Amino acid sequence: MLWFVAALSGVIQIAAYGVYYAKSRTHEIVPNPTSWLMWSYGTLFVLILEFDRDAPLPILLLPAACAFSSLAIAFLCWRRGTLRWPGEPADKAALSSDIALTFAYIGAWLLLAYEFLSPEGRGTAVVLILVCTTLSTFVTFIPMIHHTWDHPDEEHWLPWTMWTVAYALLGATTLLADHWTPELMLYPINCVLLHGAVAYLSRPKFLRARPAARMTRPVHS
Repeated sequence: MLWFVAALSGVIQIAAYGVYYAKSRTHEIVPNPTSWLMWSYGTLFVLILEFDRDAPLPILLLPAACAFSSLAIAFLCWRRGTLRWPGEPADKAALSSDIALTFAYIGAWLLLAYEFLSPEGRGTAVVLILVCTTLSTFVTFIPMIHHTWDHPDEEHWLPWTMWTVAYALLGATTLLADHWTPELMLYPINCVLLHGAVAYLSRPKFLRARPAARMTRPVHS
């Protein structure tokens, strides 16, 4: 059962990226470059940290799929010339904050990995990593949620709904695993809430209810 649920979450995750990438290529979706920039490096660090926390292999399947698939979307943004330092003040603040949080939990992880800390200090470092990664997850979604609120026609509900289901299955996988720690549940819970929020904002009913938010799409190469 554990491996079935884990594999199902990974398959849905990859399928959602396939849908998202295809719709991005045809300009049905306009990926927010700031959020995808943060996810392109942030998901890799989440994978490394969970591996270091001895997360069981089934739990690592979805984060691994997410990490490498995020790079593909970020590469698409780069190809279009949109992957750059943001101009919007809110997006700029989100990216700056996420970089600071990323350096904070990488620093704490290195201190743990090389055993520079006392047992009490190690406990503090684990809490710092937990807090920083949780805050980082929320920060990375600020540009995406803000952009989707203003331009719901530039996202699509289907891949975000699929991702929400995939992370719910990751939560189930975590609970089914023999060896798991409570902090491993924070990642799927945060992702269910945040991906679900984007799915909600980009659903057709919401789009029809906010015609003023719609605007003509820019021409992309």
